[in-house]
Amino acid sequence: MFIELINSGYTDIQLLGVGKSTHLSSLNNWTNSFDVPVCADSSPFSTWQDWGASQRDLFILDSQGQIVFQENISGGFNELEVSNLIISLIPQPLTCDEAENPQGCFQSGCEDGYECIDDSNNGGNCVPSSCFCDETYGEWFCTEDCNGGSCYPIQQLGDINNDNLLNVLDVVLIVGFILGNDIPSDSQLLNSDLNSDGSLNVLDVVSLVSLILGN
Repeated sequence: MFIELINSGYTDIQLLGVGKSTHLSSLNNWTNSFDVPVCADSSPFSTWQDWGASQRDLFILDSQGQIVFQENISGGFNELEVSNLIISLIPQPLTCDEAENPQGCFQSGCEDGYECIDDSNNGGNCVPSSCFCDETYGEWFCTEDCNGGSCYPIQQLGDINNDNLLNVLDVVLIVGFILGNDIPSDSQLLNSDLNSDGSLNVLDVVSLVSLILGN
């Protein structure tokens, strides 16, 4: 059945035998002349015990490694049922329309209320500037640059808590970031770095206080 599935194009499946080390002499009977890997479970056979396995038990796992089927096949098994189950567990590739384009917003834009910001120099994520999709497999391939830009809520520079006000609450937040008491989000980091030098320090506090005082 395994060979038939492979020959039918279902190459994303694997067959693995786990046998007790005391029975490795009968390896040829297990593989039936096929190139099938077999692992030896040494005494006290902890793998068999952990899996609750018995002789000639068949286990089927999904792509996440979770057991979805267990049956003793000493008396045979329903090959059609098992084949259909295996086929149903094979992850299907996404189409280009289903797979999200990972390119940055400088190419694709942002929703209303958001602005596209290149935050790669301020500890932000590396977002590629452009990508293209392989229609056959639904896979996106991107440039290796990091200046694609990310979408962030439109905020006033210095408005750390995004309440549309510049006041002492914003000063308290930025001081907390500088002292290491709190870790800013990407958008908070951008709005805290008032002099755009890539770091948070007393100069940003001075700039924020000047904005609050209207200087």
